[in-house]
Amino acid sequence: LGRLNETVKDVETRQPDAIVTIDSPGFSLRLAKKLKDSGIPIVHYVAPSVWAWKSWRARQMSGYLTKVLALLHFEPPYFEEHGLPCEFVGHPVLQSGADSGSAKRFRQKYNISPDRRLLGIVPGSREGEVKRHLPVIHKSLEFSQIKWEHTDLVVPLADNVSQIVRANMRKWKFNVHFVRGTDKYDAFAALDSALAASGTVALELALANVPFVTIYKMAPLSNYLARRLVNLKYVNLINILLDKPVVPELLLESCKAELIAPALGDIWTKKNVREQQISDFEGAIKLLGAGHEPPGVRAAQAVLDVLDHTVTL
Repeated sequence: LGRLNETVKDVETRQPDAIVTIDSPGFSLRLAKKLKDSGIPIVHYVAPSVWAWKSWRARQMSGYLTKVLALLHFEPPYFEEHGLPCEFVGHPVLQSGADSGSAKRFRQKYNISPDRRLLGIVPGSREGEVKRHLPVIHKSLEFSQIKWEHTDLVVPLADNVSQIVRANMRKWKFNVHFVRGTDKYDAFAALDSALAASGTVALELALANVPFVTIYKMAPLSNYLARRLVNLKYVNLINILLDKPVVPELLLESCKAELIAPALGDIWTKKNVREQQISDFEGAIKLLGAGHEPPGVRAAQAVLDVLDHTVTL
């Protein structure tokens, strides 16, 4: 609250021509609401997922925002029906570099021979996530039919959970390569398949053409609330974009080793399953805005358009 009030005062002092708030709706939308009578146009970048839950936010936002910039192509109507202009600018993951990694560079740096198959493990980026996911991942790998004498695990580490993941996985009887920083996309380029917690990593893996299985386990109270508040057929963004189960989802009560292991086995051993996923990824990536101006450029132009309109008025 102190930082919020400080920001409001700073805006009132500087009197900018426009305000761009980026994501973090808990802070950004409160700020926009406080500044709604300032006369300064306010553009919010990253439309909240009103299509999944809290649909009433779209109506409220129309009272204090000038425009919303959406990352997903189907989002604008949810805001426009309340009179709030919303423009699809594409997803910034397209500019992440996830599709430009080098498998050869990764194997050379980590001294991995070409005949080793690589399975990516992405347990999450929050402490609670990794603590819930690592035990079920471990059990799933033990249940799987993967030939471990020919397979290594590759684990990209988020900084805030790296120590927890390392400490836990060092006890596992698998050959593990921990990856940090800029090596992540080289690692993705080298992967044969992956097992990943639900999140933006789904789009990164799709860009890197890595077939994968999505998992997600929640604390009991969060699980209860999710079942009652979230209105979604799928949670994986690839599946949401294409409206079909391209990537297997083992979530909540279904996040069990005896269900995860066979799904993982399919993408690990069945060439047709792997190829179908990779083929479907292409359609999803196009829906994110691939083939057009970079999302960052489109977002910047949308802000300039608001400025031009304000000057004209």
